[in-house]
Amino acid sequence: MFKSMIYIAVKNDPDKENAAAGGASDNNLDFDEIITPLVVLLRKLADDDDYAKILIKEELLPDNIDRSKPLEKGDSFSARLIGLMTSVMLPHLKDSISELLFILCNQDANLFVHHVGYGNAAGFLLSKNIMMPPSSSNTSHSDKPINPVTGQYCENEPPSLSNMTDEEKEREAEKLFVLFERLKKTGVMDVVNPVEEAIKSGKIQEYKEDDEDND
Repeated sequence: MFKSMIYIAVKNDPDKENAAAGGASDNNLDFDEIITPLVVLLRKLADDDDYAKILIKEELLPDNIDRSKPLEKGDSFSARLIGLMTSVMLPHLKDSISELLFILCNQDANLFVHHVGYGNAAGFLLSKNIMMPPSSSNTSHSDKPINPVTGQYCENEPPSLSNMTDEEKEREAEKLFVLFERLKKTGVMDVVNPVEEAIKSGKIQEYKEDDEDND
């Protein structure tokens, strides 16, 4: 039942959908209230019983996780859980899942980062006053270099910006736009979306024209 509810809750990215819609939906609020107690129950079971912790970890955060893409991407259950760790629209569920996964990693910050990626773990670790910068590449738990921020194998990473096509650059700009919209909605700080500003100032159009002239 828990897995089914998580799949329904994140069938599509709730943060991306609500950034486009301009606010939180009742559906997201319901999931935040309904699923969170189940996550808290699992966390208590894992924290109180080592055998239960092993069983829960095998189901929710297996060692053979797909690292061909960033750990929060994809349709696997673990990817969807990790993706919720940075959700703005489901704040209670985000915190509860982060707590659960941290317990499953024996409250070991290095193991936690290995399993979920530094980018997904950073906010939670900061809230726990655990300061640890990401290493250049993580190989302590793998025979292949791993990007510590995304948890993805370095060999599977997309091309750098200089090697991207115009279409790929536009997709990355869209992702950046969504990320800044999420940050703005937290209300923690007043941020200016650089992509939005570039569009308003005409800089993006200028860059495109310059690229065409260079061709």
